[in-house]
Amino acid sequence: MHKNEVIVAKALSLPKNSAERKEIWKTIRNEGDWDHNFNVLKNGTGTLIPKYREQKTRAHSEFIPCSGCKGLYSKTSLSDHFKTCVSKQTDKKNQGVKEGRFLLPIPEHINGGFYKDVLLSMSQDDIYMYIYRDPLILKFGKRLYENKDIQEHTSNHISCRMRELGRLIGEAKKTPEWGIQKIEDCFSPEKFNNVVSCVKSLAGFSEDTHMYATPSLALKIGYSLQRCARIYRSDGIIESDITKQENGSAFIQLYESDWNDLISSRARQTLSEKKYNAPKMLPLCEDVYKLNSYLKEKIKELLMKLSNDSAFYIELAKMTLCHITLFNRKRGGDVQRITVDNYKQAIEAQNSVPYDDELKSSLSDVEIELCRSLTRIELKGKQERKVAILLTPEMIKCIDLLMQKRSDANVCGKYLFARPSPSTRTLRASDVLNEICGKIELRYGNIITYTNLRKHIATMAQIHELSENGQDQLAKFLGHDIRVHREIYRQPLDIIQKTKISKMLMLINEGKNVTEMLFNNQEEVKEIDGSCADESDGEMDYQTDKDSLHNKSAQGKRKAPSDGRSTDENSAGKRHKTQKKPWNPSEMNSVNKHFSHFIAMSKVPGKNDIENVLKKDKILSKRTWRNVKDQVYNLIKKQRKC
Repeated sequence: MHKNEVIVAKALSLPKNSAERKEIWKTIRNEGDWDHNFNVLKNGTGTLIPKYREQKTRAHSEFIPCSGCKGLYSKTSLSDHFKTCVSKQTDKKNQGVKEGRFLLPIPEHINGGFYKDVLLSMSQDDIYMYIYRDPLILKFGKRLYENKDIQEHTSNHISCRMRELGRLIGEAKKTPEWGIQKIEDCFSPEKFNNVVSCVKSLAGFSEDTHMYATPSLALKIGYSLQRCARIYRSDGIIESDITKQENGSAFIQLYESDWNDLISSRARQTLSEKKYNAPKMLPLCEDVYKLNSYLKEKIKELLMKLSNDSAFYIELAKMTLCHITLFNRKRGGDVQRITVDNYKQAIEAQNSVPYDDELKSSLSDVEIELCRSLTRIELKGKQERKVAILLTPEMIKCIDLLMQKRSDANVCGKYLFARPSPSTRTLRASDVLNEICGKIELRYGNIITYTNLRKHIATMAQIHELSENGQDQLAKFLGHDIRVHREIYRQPLDIIQKTKISKMLMLINEGKNVTEMLFNNQEEVKEIDGSCADESDGEMDYQTDKDSLHNKSAQGKRKAPSDGRSTDENSAGKRHKTQKKPWNPSEMNSVNKHFSHFIAMSKVPGKNDIENVLKKDKILSKRTWRNVKDQVYNLIKKQRKC
């Protein structure tokens, strides 16, 4: 550098042999060496100038610059140097190699964003070198990168897909006579059987049991190879290369005709058979209750502490993240990726969108209050599905306080639950849940995961026979396709089969008539010996034939009261004819107002639900809970016929 430049002039102005002057000369020397080294690495020719002379010759790829002082070190030396480098701009002492890679020149044939987000995050091992030297794998990864909405977890998914293909090349190279050095070599028709053998070996296929150790790997590699073949064929069309077109088309044809028989069929069977008789444990209600109670108490405590001390920011953020995810039964990744903008937009929408009067008239007082108090955030979930997250006033209070304290806690990321600087990433919801469960005495805390909690609510909906419309709404709220919701998240019908199906089998074997029996939770629960279950709690719902709610063989008489209302006797299960009292329009309006949600779900309300309404509504005060229940049932039956 010239002596008139500022940094040189500053060095010359300092006393000779002073520590500060030596440090400036060191910086100038490193900057000059790095300019030279950068050009060598970019052009691939020349001699590198490392910080320290190596005892043995190393390839250029084994040297990485320090992101702080710009000195060039081998990977092992850089890790040790970075811990003590005074010029580094991060507090993470073990990130030297990762930070240094960002200074390396970007290859001309690779997209800059793809290179930084995906390739630099990979482990620099043999598999990485197979990928780096294979243009088709790089193009495959680039297509995935361009096709996806790039988020913090996307690069990991893409690198995994690319590494699967790199592992395939590594496996093929163990047999040199096959001549498979790159992915494009796999598309030669004469090497198709060799590719099949590689995939089987990589996925741990056993010739004795015809089972795979990792069946999902075999399926994933097949999908990736098919996509690479299509890219290869497209390149052949663009380049007018007949060989590429023919080999690409040949592999796709072979894949479509033979791959299922040779690979996919047994892989899927292995996946299916591994699920047979596997323990199906769902979270216990008492454990979920303990977890929820702990979160509420802790949040209440932390709200007071954070108001005075920002040191409690992260702890409150963790509790709020877990509470929101638990309440909504969402995937942890969906909630943890809520951005500050998402939240602000939801609050604005909540305050600006009025509810229609006609819509309000169809809702109960409780439902209207829920609409006013709950805030709804819409996010993009799996497969571009819209995912809704509901926030209670308590959650809003926590988030607002976190927003106020972000600057004090040194949090600046775009995510609502971001980590403190220098990181811009968000907290991981699954790690937070595991951490919190470890602090509570739970019976089966190890099975409380967000996936199991989602399976739990799907199973409860199944057991309580939620209507088809209700199942669709639940599946959409959870971010599921209805088919996936029914086949994956709902647990196998072991409880249903042990109770209701077994009951039918016992009745059939005893020669009893079960033709009108409906297998859902709304049927009357009878014992096999014919005794009638106690119906005094009112929770028992109607069968198609309403008379089946009572013991048809019951005898005796009940006298109807003068006002036309029916009475229940202690010897009951016995029902007698009473004078029917017509329902006037005001009574019908009250029934529709208070029980509209039951009618919409095709579910008859229980005794307690009805009695609570009768205490508040004077119009229905002359009716018994059973009168109201009968009327709701009739409305549901009428609705089904429409």
